[in-house]
Amino acid sequence: MLKKNSIYSSIQELNLKEKELLLLLVKKGQLEFTPIEISREIGVTNRTVINRLYKLEKYSFVEPVLVKERIRSYKLTELTNNNSGLIEECIQGNTDTDVIVTKRKIIKGSAESILEELISEGYSGRRLLEEFSRRIDSYSFDIKSILSKAKEELKDVNFGEETSYERIPESNDKEYKRSIWDAAIGLQAVDGLKPSKYLRNLAEENIAGQKTYDEVNKELIKEYGAGKTRQKEADIVALRIAQILETSDFIMSSTLLLSIHEYLFDGILEDESIGKFRKYNIRKKETILLGDSVRYADQLIIKPQLNQIFDDERSYSYSYPMNENDIDHLSGFTSKLWQTHPFAEGNTRTTAVFIELYLKSLGYEINNEPFKFSSDYYRNALVRSCYESAAYNSEPTNKFLNRFYMNLLNASDNKLNSFDLFISNDDE
Repeated sequence: MLKKNSIYSSIQELNLKEKELLLLLVKKGQLEFTPIEISREIGVTNRTVINRLYKLEKYSFVEPVLVKERIRSYKLTELTNNNSGLIEECIQGNTDTDVIVTKRKIIKGSAESILEELISEGYSGRRLLEEFSRRIDSYSFDIKSILSKAKEELKDVNFGEETSYERIPESNDKEYKRSIWDAAIGLQAVDGLKPSKYLRNLAEENIAGQKTYDEVNKELIKEYGAGKTRQKEADIVALRIAQILETSDFIMSSTLLLSIHEYLFDGILEDESIGKFRKYNIRKKETILLGDSVRYADQLIIKPQLNQIFDDERSYSYSYPMNENDIDHLSGFTSKLWQTHPFAEGNTRTTAVFIELYLKSLGYEINNEPFKFSSDYYRNALVRSCYESAAYNSEPTNKFLNRFYMNLLNASDNKLNSFDLFISNDDE
């Protein structure tokens, strides 16, 4: 009876949506699951699922599965697995525990919990009421009466229109910040740049919470002034990459790509090329191609080509974790984006930031060590993914880029050595 009462008491602490999620997980009986899998199944955001799992974890119904001290997925606890039948009965109200006693209590509890959840997700005003009506539509009781009740209760609330905006603070997750700084600093190697010890020290202060990104920027501007040097580019662009990776949202569009380029290279590259598509055609002699060049997109078709690439990508659905086909598709998408080479300079860094924001928006955990230690390999793998030559009997291949992404996303341990990417090598 003690265990039964304990489970009952814990369930009583959950709101209706959290109970529904627990019931779904118990019925599925899945060994491991990720928030993104659940969000797709029940039609809510990844963040909403994570918030509900946090509550279930608090009351010992689920627990996180950690890889390198970061949450990879979740699983049901031993308590839940051993008492699945009892939990189902408690939630569905089929026993004398009678979690949900009457229709009246369902109405009151669900309306309040849904309103609280919507407000916590940032809804207000007309959007709050519309979303409230949409979500509550799945319940069997009188929607109109509940919506009327909600409007009456909230008639004196200003819905946030008169309150001030809050600036979203920087993360205090030191491991997360170190990961994005690792990528930001490592990516400078794609253009033969090496951030200074001074920048690395400032990065450590930011990771420790002693300096904000804005304060680091002020220090660098004070150090370098208005001049344009290679060292200034390495340090300033590294800072800006870290800042974008932490603070920016993602949308699949040419506008975001242009905005990333403009933010990264403002005051660094020539003014006429910053945040603008190139107006001339280019080639570049590549060491791994023995002096030959990838064929980049003609300057006249850059914008329509990007639009087609993005349209095609929107139609693809990745699994979690990514399987080999997903990895190969991601490599293909990255390769097409990079071969377009929309800018005069800074294409690889812009592409890498765009792709990482994209992966974050899909809910994937990213291990940035490959960018920290092997950014030169990343660029050369992109070269090989685009290059074909009858003279060298060479065809475009994603296999090198696949190895990089397997390390980035699936914690693989592939060797990443740029020497292996020379077209003269027997790389099969």
